[in-house]
Amino acid sequence: FITMLVNVVPTNAIGAMAEGNMIQVVFFAIFTGVTLNVMGQAGKPIVEFSQNVAKLVFKMIALIIHLAPYG
Repeated sequence: FITMLVNVVPTNAIGAMAEGNMIQVVFFAIFTGVTLNVMGQAGKPIVEFSQNVAKLVFKMIALIIHLAPYG
C-alpha cells in the first residue's frame, strides 16, 4: 500500500505526461491547483493565464466542430 502511494507522486511531471501515467498527471494537476490557490494574489497571474489558454483551446475546438461538416 505504501509503495502504491509513493508511486502516485511523480518524480518528473513532464515524464509522467509523456509516459501516460495518468494517476501521476492527475496528482500533479491537483497539487498545482491547490498550491496556486494557497498562493492567493501571487498565483493569480498564473491562474488567469491558464484560464485564457483554456478559453483559447475551447474556441479552437468550437471552430473545428463548426467547420467539420465542410471537411
